[in-house]
Amino acid sequence: MQAYGASATYDWNSAGALSGTVYVGVHARDSASVAAYNVVASAAVTVVRPSCASVTVSATPTSVAHSSSGGAHVTVTANATGCTSSALYEFWIRPASSGTWQLVQAYGTSNTYDWNSTGAAPGTVYIGVHVRDANSTAGYDAVASTPVTVT
Repeated sequence: MQAYGASATYDWNSAGALSGTVYVGVHARDSASVAAYNVVASAAVTVVRPSCASVTVSATPTSVAHSSSGGAHVTVTANATGCTSSALYEFWIRPASSGTWQLVQAYGTSNTYDWNSTGAAPGTVYIGVHVRDANSTAGYDAVASTPVTVT
């Protein structure tokens, strides 16, 4: 990481390092020595990446009647655990008539989403959540989804 030189310091950038223990070592030798090194030492550095360990999600109610006008409101609540700092939530929906997920609420601090079922096709609608630590640069740290039945 740094060739032999007169400086007794090294500035390590942990970008890209995974969470866990990293050992930073040094070889030292007398400037007149021809040996590869005279002494060796290392120090353990603990890398902690901001993240959330898991998320759960639930919907109330879990079943609604199909309606082309005046649908029911479904409250979706997510709860993250094990976050290094505060959690951010992003909500997605996969309609019963589609295999494609659609973003319905971008990342924010609110852990709830209010889905209005107006126009939803009968079948199982999935509502999902991505969660990430507020200091995380990951797309998400954990995901979960819950079904809502449209009859």
